[in-house]
Parts: sequence; C-alpha cells; structure tokens
Amino acid sequence: MKRLLVPTLFLLGAMQTGAASPVAPTHVYLVIYTTCGGETGHAGLAIDRYDILVSDCRACPGKVRYDTVKTGRLVYYDLWPVEVSYSFDSVFVDKAPRYFKLPSSSSEKPITVTSLLAKGIPHEKGYSCDGLIRIPGTPESDGRLERFMDRLITRNRMFNAVYFNCADFVKTGLEYLLNTDLPAEENIADFQITTPNRLYQVVRELPGAEVIKDAGPSAQTPFLEGRIRKQ
Repeated sequence: MKRLLVPTLFLLGAMQTGAASPVAPTHVYLVIYTTCGGETGHAGLAIDRYDILVSDCRACPGKVRYDTVKTGRLVYYDLWPVEVSYSFDSVFVDKAPRYFKLPSSSSEKPITVTSLLAKGIPHEKGYSCDGLIRIPGTPESDGRLERFMDRLITRNRMFNAVYFNCADFVKTGLEYLLNTDLPAEENIADFQITTPNRLYQVVRELPGAEVIKDAGPSAQTPFLEGRIRKQ
C-alpha cells in the first residue's frame, strides 16, 4: 500500500532502514546567458527536485520500500549585485550581493526545464536562456549540493566582478559537486576572471554533460569583445 509522498531531503537518512528502489536519474543544470552584443551575460545553477514515495513491503528490510519520484521541478540558484555599475573604477569594488534560491515559496510558479527554455529565469532576464547544460547526479549528490549552495548564501560573500561574480558562484558549486577544478577563467587586463561564456565552454566538455540548448557562436565570444564591442 502506498502511504505518503515526502520531500527527498528528509528521507535520505531514513532510507538506510528500509529498501530503496533503483534511483531515478537526477540532474544538475548550468543556465547561461552569454556575453555577446554588449550584454554582460549571466550564469545560474538548477538542481532537480524529487520526492520519495513510501510504501509497505513485507519482503523489505524494515517492511518499507522507498521509490524515488521525479517531480519535474527545479530549485534555482544565482548571484547578482544589489547595484549594477559599469564604470571601470567600480569593477574592482566589493558590492552588496543579492543571492537567490528560487522558488522562494510554494506560492511561486515552479521552475522547470521547459520554463527555462521558454521564459528563462523568473526574476531577471524574462526571456529564454541562451544555453542549458544537464549534468548527471544522484539524489545524494544533489542533496549535498543543495545544502552546500545554501551555506554559500548564508556566508553572504560580497559580489565582486573580478573575484566573485555570478559565474564564480556557480563554478564553486559545480566544483564541489564534481570534486574537480574547472578552468573557467579568461585573461582580462591581466586578471583571471571567471566568465559565463568560458564556464559554458568548460562544462559542456565534461564527461556525461548533455547540451539541452546550444548557446552557439555567442558562447565562444571573448568577454571584452562580447561586452564592449556590440555585435
């Protein structure tokens, strides 16, 4: 008999006392707006959401069986500065950050792969993302990544266009997930700066990565050419 549907993060520990079904594929997503045509570009990170269906099972340890059920919903993370300034002097200055974890409440519209492709991120751009890459994961790794991103938000590190921008925030999460360094920096005026375009280029080459939406030639544009020289 099926008994209840419970958010996954609450049951990962409890599954040790019952039988777990084969795990449904779960994923992490890199969301990219490219630096091109005078636009700065942006990077975000999304994680699959799923539930655990608990059912009676006489043959299972603890008489309980847990089945992973994908919901199709995503939890989305990104970073912005509170105030955007494009003057050269302000580039190196720490700015108050705006960290987002969306949806922030159950009353908000769900974020899905379809919504990212059709409408983009809900709080800023208002149009389809330029690139979307899917990275395979597991319920355990997804849960660890979500908790890690929450800790990054709690630390509330200042936004800095050179040292900690939106792409750095996402790269930090992906490096934690994958346990590897991602060389996503460009040399800009003798500074090594993480950029959305370079992050997209690196992630799409990762083993198992699947390009859901190809950002095309715009993702190959060097930052200064894309940001300063309008196409």
